[in-house]
Amino acid sequence: MTKNTFKTIQFFILFLIGVALVFLSFNKLNIHDILITIKTGNYWVAFPVYLVSISGYYFRILRWKLFYISMDEKPRKSMLFISLCVGYLVSFAVPRLGEITRCLMLKKSDNIPFNKSLITIVVERTIDTITLLILLVIAFVFNSSNIAVFIKQNILYPIQQRISFSTLLWIILSGIFLLFVLGWIIKYKLKNRKIYRFYLEFIHSIKSMLMMKHRVKFLLLTCAIWVCYFLMTYLWLFTFFESENLGMNAAFFVLVIGSIGRSIPIQGGGMGAYHFLVSQAFVLLGVSLLTGNALAIIIHGAQAVFTFFTGTICFIWFLLQFKKYKFET
Repeated sequence: MTKNTFKTIQFFILFLIGVALVFLSFNKLNIHDILITIKTGNYWVAFPVYLVSISGYYFRILRWKLFYISMDEKPRKSMLFISLCVGYLVSFAVPRLGEITRCLMLKKSDNIPFNKSLITIVVERTIDTITLLILLVIAFVFNSSNIAVFIKQNILYPIQQRISFSTLLWIILSGIFLLFVLGWIIKYKLKNRKIYRFYLEFIHSIKSMLMMKHRVKFLLLTCAIWVCYFLMTYLWLFTFFESENLGMNAAFFVLVIGSIGRSIPIQGGGMGAYHFLVSQAFVLLGVSLLTGNALAIIIHGAQAVFTFFTGTICFIWFLLQFKKYKFET
C-alpha cells in the first residue's frame, strides 16, 4: 500500500466517522423541526462573537510570534495572521494539513525555516492540549456530576457494550508499549537520519522556549486565547430563550466538551464529533435535545463561515502577493 493510498483511505474513514456521528446526533429528531428552531434564533449575537473570534486570532499570532523570537526568527505579524487563517481553512478540509500549509507559507513569504515553523506548531498544539486537560479538571471540579454522567453515558457505556474490559486493557498496554518502542527507535536507531535530527532540534527549541524572556506575556496570551474561546461559546447561549439563562458555568462545561470534539481529526473541524458531544452536553444541562442540536449546528456553523471567509480572503491576498514577488524578481 502506497503512502498516498493510505492517506486517501484514512481521509474517507475519518469522513465516514464524522457522517456517522452526525447521523447519531440527529437520528432521533425531525430535520424540519431543527430548521424551524434554528430560524427562531437571535442572530445579532453573531456580531460580538465574530469580534471575539478575530481577537482570538490576534492573541494567537502574538503568542506564536513569541516562539519565533525565542529561536531568533522575526516573521511579520501580517504573515503570521495570513498563514494562520489559510491553515485553518485547509485543516477544515483535510485535518492537520493546515499546519504544514502554515509552515510552507512562512517559508515562502518570510524565509522562515520549515523545521522551525513545524516545531512552533507542535509546541503550540502540545500547550493547547495541556491547557485543555487543565480545563477538563476544572470543569470536573465544578461540574462533577454532569461530567460523570456524560462520561458514563457517552464514553464508558458505549465502550462497555462493544469492547470487553480485558480487550480494552490489552489495547491500552499495547499503546504504551508502542510508545516506548517508538522512543527507543528515535533515540538509538535514527541518529543519522532526518527524524532524529528533527528530534534533537525539537528538544533544543523546547529548551529555548522554556527559557524565553516573555514567559508572563506568554501565559497571559494563552489565557486570553481561551477566554475568547469561552466567550465564543457563552455568547451563543443567548440565541434561544431556552439556553440564555444557563450561565457561565454551563458555557464553560460546553466549551471543554466541544473542544474535545474539535480536537478529533475529522473533516469539517470535528464535524459530527462536535455536534454529538455538544448536543449531549446541552441535554445534561437541561436543554431539550432539539435546542441542543440547534445550538451545536449554529456554534459550529458560524465558526465554519468565519473560517471560510477569513481563510479565502487571506489565501487570495497571498496569491496576489506571491505573483507580485515573482514578477519583481
